[in-house]
Amino acid sequence: MDTDTIVLGREFLKQLKDSELVMFGDEKNKTQHIGFIFASSNSIMINEWMKQIIKNVKEYRNFLSMKKNLSDVNWKNESEKVNFWNFLGNGIIDPLLKNITDNKLYLRLDKYKTNIFPELKYFENISMENEEKYRAFYFQKAEPKNRINNHSGIILLHNSWTPKIYRKMTAKRFLKNDILLSKLLAQILNKRI
Repeated sequence: MDTDTIVLGREFLKQLKDSELVMFGDEKNKTQHIGFIFASSNSIMINEWMKQIIKNVKEYRNFLSMKKNLSDVNWKNESEKVNFWNFLGNGIIDPLLKNITDNKLYLRLDKYKTNIFPELKYFENISMENEEKYRAFYFQKAEPKNRINNHSGIILLHNSWTPKIYRKMTAKRFLKNDILLSKLLAQILNKRI
């Protein structure tokens, strides 16, 4: 689970124990969101993923060793040959899980039905990039009870989309802000104390 994941209730966690591997994804396109992975220690699919990661890293090391000097590598051309952003992640796991139908082996929770990205639902009829929706949703003045509803008990954030001003704040200072994310986290922390 990424550190920018918010668990809103224990009920969500109870449904995970019956499958070797649980991830959120797009059921229609058979893709996964690798920001949340729940796996048993003996997960067949995680073991297959690891084998492919090791193979990909070896192939990449071999490629680099054939170059006399790393400065000889034209990274722009190489990145066109290799999708660096998913070389060890979705480029491996999506094909592995595409046709799995056994929920004991793998359970894909639909990211739309579970509402793990409430900003997408809130702004679903507004033409904005997802990053814009994220910032407009979490970093504007708003009350959680008015925006966070019909959730599955978990929310996935995008730390890399968080405005730099907020990322640099101390936790104490951040929680004093009059924005949705600050209020949501303050509410959660107050309930657990």
